[in-house]
Amino acid sequence: MAMVMGLMLFFAYVTTRSLVAPMLLHFLNNSTSVLGSYLGSEFEKVDTRPEEISLWLLLTGVLLLLAVGWALYRSRARLVRANGDPFPAWQPPFPGVALPPPDSDTVVAHAWPGWLACALVAAAFTAFVLALVLTISPG
Repeated sequence: MAMVMGLMLFFAYVTTRSLVAPMLLHFLNNSTSVLGSYLGSEFEKVDTRPEEISLWLLLTGVLLLLAVGWALYRSRARLVRANGDPFPAWQPPFPGVALPPPDSDTVVAHAWPGWLACALVAAAFTAFVLALVLTISPG
């Protein structure tokens, strides 16, 4: 699981060219783990008995992960000319997250993911919370 988390955090870093997104995701992951220890036995299954996790909870979790990943990809950082031309004057020597030199007339632009991506993230999050509430509620 640590490898999967590391890959997701790296993807967040590469798409945003910022440490803020992976730091926030790591904080949310750790916070969920800490809160899970107080919320009941259903959360213990993640570490001790993953085969007993509700199928709906797993499916909505995967849907949420895919929606957030797509939104991050849509809003990924791009190199553009300072005047907004999509063809940058400067390119790094190899693909990566290198920042352009100050005198290169190239800046890093962060696009808005779009209303569809935001709506999908909101819907996936709502479905995940609903599946979680239905899974941990007694009866």
